[in-house]
Amino acid sequence: MKFGKDLSVYAISDLLGKSIGIISSPLLTRFLTPDQFGAYPLLIGVWSILQWIQYSGMETSFQFYRAQRLDEQSRREILSTCTYIAVFSVVMVWFLFCAIELLTGWLQSYARISQLETWAFLVGLGPMGLVGWHLIVLRFSHQSLSFSRLNLISRVLGPGLASVIISLFAQNDRLLIFLMTISFAQMVSIYFSFREMKRHPMSPYERKFFSARLGKEMTSYGLLVVPGAVLYSLVTLVDRLMLGWLSGNEQVALFALASTIAAVALTLKTWFSLVYNPHVIDWIATKDPSIYLPRLQNIVSFVSLIFFPVAVLACFWSRPVIGWIYPDFYLQASNLIPWIALSCAFSMVSMVAIVTTFVTRSPRWYFVVNALALACNCAVGWILIPQYGAKGAVIGAASAEFSIMLMWICIGHYRKNLQLRWSLALGICTISMMAVIFLTEGSVSVGDHMTENIVGTTLILGLALAGLYLVRPNEGWKMALLK
Repeated sequence: MKFGKDLSVYAISDLLGKSIGIISSPLLTRFLTPDQFGAYPLLIGVWSILQWIQYSGMETSFQFYRAQRLDEQSRREILSTCTYIAVFSVVMVWFLFCAIELLTGWLQSYARISQLETWAFLVGLGPMGLVGWHLIVLRFSHQSLSFSRLNLISRVLGPGLASVIISLFAQNDRLLIFLMTISFAQMVSIYFSFREMKRHPMSPYERKFFSARLGKEMTSYGLLVVPGAVLYSLVTLVDRLMLGWLSGNEQVALFALASTIAAVALTLKTWFSLVYNPHVIDWIATKDPSIYLPRLQNIVSFVSLIFFPVAVLACFWSRPVIGWIYPDFYLQASNLIPWIALSCAFSMVSMVAIVTTFVTRSPRWYFVVNALALACNCAVGWILIPQYGAKGAVIGAASAEFSIMLMWICIGHYRKNLQLRWSLALGICTISMMAVIFLTEGSVSVGDHMTENIVGTTLILGLALAGLYLVRPNEGWKMALLK
């Protein structure tokens, strides 16, 4: 399936999926107290770290081995072997996590919720993991329609039901009902998940294609990547976890709402990565630099001129949007959104720079890069969160993503296996960072006057479009990206 067609299908699916979060957030912020609203992001943040362990690295092995083999027989063996190992691992990690909570009660204490609320959350984690693996299989098999159907069901059903049902209960019971509804929705998603797997042209549950020898090899590779993946997960989550520890659930609620509103930038990233990742694997599989280097260069220029301007635009429109829709308490979240969008832009550039690991078939740099980024995030968060709360957390996250971007660029340059021109991306990055700092630190007043917002938006969009025109490939952006 062509890049452009996949992108349109994924975009529509993700837009509908993300819209439920944006639509339900005004209701949830009114039906739940800030303390209750901040509890779920803390719970899901803890589990998100284990999400990188739950497949035993099979999500990475699946990509890597597919990039090395093009024949159908080999790909069937890779698919079935990965699936059996991943499903077994999901069940084991889920049971272990529940057992630890049963013995210690640490999650209940950390999130400041009741025991019943904790177990209402835990019940849905296993089904969530299985659905997640099926989504990975569908995505990398270019089954965009099946992926989109399952993705919509798993993401929309829970929040959609919960935002209506909780209003029928007393305030103290609403968090429990919310968590129970989310878990119920994941169980329903399992049924639809297996239905989509039956439509798959290559069933991932064909036992005759399971290879113990290949499984051992892929597990060794996958587990080698797991420590680095866990570190990256911590890089993206430690700000939220530290915020809950150092500031409490109310600051986490601000952080969570800012992340929801920043869904514009995060949605653009998701749309692009859903299509980009499977295709870049196929490009690298050709082992021909004349094929993959020009395409990656075009992508670097394109994402830099799209994502960094979005972060600056967020400075103008965050405050009006929150003021129009949400309770006054959440106005504090307006200065967080540009930093989240900036982090998204850094990670988009990193998506291209990290391709160096696929070219050399070596995952060893994952751990080093993510360990240094985690140290950066923790240091910045430890200093800023006690004083600035949620804003200190998002600045810490942006610092970590910035360091990851620079390290992967340097590694590819040092190894001389990803010789791309980075000057444009780094120049736009620097200007955008300065603009976000200038506009969010009170040096100028933005967001309160519609005329100024419109003028600023027009200027930024004009510069971005001019940049896209000046650096366009000879065949044009459409042909360069969609071929």
